[in-house]
Amino acid sequence: GDTVSANNEDERSALCLMKEVQVITLHVPGSVHARANMQNEICGLMCEQGLPSFYVTINPADVYNPLV
Repeated sequence: GDTVSANNEDERSALCLMKEVQVITLHVPGSVHARANMQNEICGLMCEQGLPSFYVTINPADVYNPLV
């Protein structure tokens, strides 16, 4: 990610608040930070154990899917 630096006290306070929110939303299912954390875990697993050799694609029921 990009590095952000604060120029004054208000910006430092805002950056501190953003870090605290990120820590909290990391554990909220479906949040942006939780998804980013899962993507990082998957990437780490692929680096450690190699690419998966078996993929599963979940397809919603055609009767209930508005796109089908």
